[in-house]
Amino acid sequence: MELKCEGLLQEQRDLYGRISRVVENLRKLGQANITQGAVQSRLTLLDKYWSRFEEQHTILRTEHKDALKQQDYTKSDFVSKVEEAYQDQKSTLLDLAARLSKQS
Repeated sequence: MELKCEGLLQEQRDLYGRISRVVENLRKLGQANITQGAVQSRLTLLDKYWSRFEEQHTILRTEHKDALKQQDYTKSDFVSKVEEAYQDQKSTLLDLAARLSKQS
């Protein structure tokens, strides 16, 4: 498989890790430091990660279609797993933002 394709696949795996840990990393700040600004910052970052994931997925599908057919990325429906993680993280952050807004 081409080096570029393998590099993109590794970046996709890295982005999945980042996407799936956004809320966990926010909680590491401690309750007192979880503010509306901190939540909004994480929402922005999460959307940035997701956009980059989608852009790279398009490159993989268009430029490396044949090589991708044999990869777990395709066989395990990796994209759906990442999309689900993105939706879970985003909904949690939006719920948290709404709660913080009510407290203000």
